[in-house]
Amino acid sequence: MRQIIYTSVQTPELGEGGVFEIIQTSVRNNAANELRGFLIYSGQSFFQVLEGPDDAVSTIFETISKDPRHMNIEVLRDQPVQKTHFERWAMQRIAVQSGDDWVASLGAFEGPVREAGILPFVGKFLGSSSAKAA
Repeated sequence: MRQIIYTSVQTPELGEGGVFEIIQTSVRNNAANELRGFLIYSGQSFFQVLEGPDDAVSTIFETISKDPRHMNIEVLRDQPVQKTHFERWAMQRIAVQSGDDWVASLGAFEGPVREAGILPFVGKFLGSSSAKAA
């Protein structure tokens, strides 16, 4: 099992409704490939976590890397994991409210995100000048 965490910035090719298309396609494709994870879209920036079998993560990340709807991909973590932390999420979109208490705004998602050790990455992403809370 492998986990990749990355950020990127949308391009004009994303278009209106593009994030929802990405989620719908991801849910369908990820489920078929035993991939799990979540996506935060904030301002014009993406934060995504992918977990699953090594080969499947490599293949999907290669596809993601070539997608013209985003640019400036920065891998924050790429590591082996013993298990997926997001068993029920083929691809979950997390909408984080603006304000200081973004951990509370994660709601039911906070537990798995905390367990996976990802909260510091989310905090840095939401605190960055390029990301504004959705």
